Amino acid sequence: MNAAHKAGVNIVLLNDHTSGDRDFIDDSWRGIREGVLFIPGAESEGFLVYPVSSIKGRKWASREEYVQIVKERGGNIFLSHVEERLDWPVKSLDGIEIYNNHTDVKDETAFYAWLRQNMVDPEGLHNLEGLLQDYPQEVFGVCQDYLSEIMAKWDRELATCHLTGIAANDCHHNQVFTLTAVDSNTVDLQYISSKPTVVRITSKDAPGITDIVRGHRSGETVATLDFDPYDRSFRYVTTHILSRRLDEQEVRDALSRGHCYVAHDWLCDPRSFYFVAQNDHGGTVGIMGDQVRPGGGLVLKAAFPAPCLIRVKLDGRVLGETKGDSLRIPVRGPGVYRIEAFLTIDGEQRPWIYSNPIYVGRD
Repeated sequence: MNAAHKAGVNIVLLNDHTSGDRDFIDDSWRGIREGVLFIPGAESEGFLVYPVSSIKGRKWASREEYVQIVKERGGNIFLSHVEERLDWPVKSLDGIEIYNNHTDVKDETAFYAWLRQNMVDPEGLHNLEGLLQDYPQEVFGVCQDYLSEIMAKWDRELATCHLTGIAANDCHHNQVFTLTAVDSNTVDLQYISSKPTVVRITSKDAPGITDIVRGHRSGETVATLDFDPYDRSFRYVTTHILSRRLDEQEVRDALSRGHCYVAHDWLCDPRSFYFVAQNDHGGTVGIMGDQVRPGGGLVLKAAFPAPCLIRVKLDGRVLGETKGDSLRIPVRGPGVYRIEAFLTIDGEQRPWIYSNPIYVGRD
């Protein structure tokens, strides 16, 4: 709760891992608590699932049956960890994760090798602790990438079905790195990224360990680097939902219709972003997730809270790129139109905003 307030988040969709006798719907938070709307759900069977009521005790014989059980009476379901399921069908789903923080960091072998090397070097450890204290969000975001394979799957599937793109920050407070003294020449480096891991390192491999553990008893924590407290994860990537009210049914409806966009909020506040379809009189005829008719002077308009590199995608292909804080696109034909925005950070292009599509002229 405190983390949500600190990060300015007012909707939390919970993603428990199913286990034991616990009911992830009936035994979880639901409704508005101190201004934050909680919707219970789980990461289960390869999906993020948000059934309207408990499905504990229900049986299913196939993936398709499970999807239908979750969707009963308006439940929502999204394909999770898409990098592991690039060949899974999606037509009966509400959407897919187009960005997952865990997906992004778990292949960063070079970064983790660098981190390990610096954690067992006195100067490196001192620098890391200083950076994490002074620039916590930037350190947490160092591994942020554009997930090309997942975005390509989304574009392929959009050619055949309506499919909402959402973000999963996979917020488990599990990117915590701890050094524990074993003896005067040995430490245990423990971290949880994909799974709990303990690496024993001696001064033979890293001479600086002797200095690092000096004055520490066996079993004593020497250093802890906490990359992802909940408020930091909440700021890192967010699904911004276009809803008139802070209400569970309104949020469910917006997610199923694609009335939302994904943003890395830590780079720049994206909340004034919009992407709409307008007629030749300037009237709005559709927003993200909507299907609109071509013709009648139809244009697509987008605006951003800061200048950025704007990429327009049509049916998965780059229609054009421009720099600025606004965009106007005359619609020449039917197709699936979506927007990607990038910010230049320290000379590097970082993905910032992913719109959901506007579908032009599709049944």
